[in-house]
Amino acid sequence: MIRALIIEDEIQGQELLKMNIQECFPECNIVGVADNVSAAINLINQTKPNLLFLDIQLKGGTGFDVIENADCGGVHVVFITAYSQYAVKAIKAKAFDYILKPINRIEFKDMAGKIKEAIKQHTLFREGHKRMLGVKTGNGTEYIKLTNIIYLEADGPATRILMNSGETIVTAKNIGEFEDAISEAGFFRCHHSFMVNLASIEKYISSPVSNLLLSNGHTIPVSQRKRTTFVKALRLINKKTA
Repeated sequence: MIRALIIEDEIQGQELLKMNIQECFPECNIVGVADNVSAAINLINQTKPNLLFLDIQLKGGTGFDVIENADCGGVHVVFITAYSQYAVKAIKAKAFDYILKPINRIEFKDMAGKIKEAIKQHTLFREGHKRMLGVKTGNGTEYIKLTNIIYLEADGPATRILMNSGETIVTAKNIGEFEDAISEAGFFRCHHSFMVNLASIEKYISSPVSNLLLSNGHTIPVSQRKRTTFVKALRLINKKTA
């Protein structure tokens, strides 16, 4: 699904853009509108869109201020503005497209087609990334099914990946980098040195110290500061699988 925000400081500009979207880009679902930098940043962080129609001149700053301060990871940004002189800066800001006002219908429709394909490919990549993990080793890059991983363990600056087959894969990548990559795929950083696949937990031992008994018979710790968030993560997983 294409979820878009309109960031435009003039009501007439907002309405014209909505009209063009309705006529040329019906697959696009507008989830919010903002006319100033602060509101735009808050709206992006709250709604997590994958498409942003962004004007340059806004109340309280510019569209570039929005990009720099909002969580725009995975967001395709299309600048729609009357100012041609910002095109180079927009390219450097990794904008997907730059359309000048007044909007040309043919140009807008062409952009819509490219956006649809780009978002489709990005979605496929993300879904594939959720199922597989590319790990660089001394022999090259290995692609591992996430469901085959029991836990990850920090080994100095490197990381050991324990598999349900009994195999251990060692990579130079820091465990913190894996946390960013797979935390949304059912993995939890339960300790400074450990990240566990929640599906591999056989038993949670909460007293006298917190430990996890895993499907391969290993036991790993849960740090005291992680206990509360860990229990919440377990409850969330249980609700999803109930």
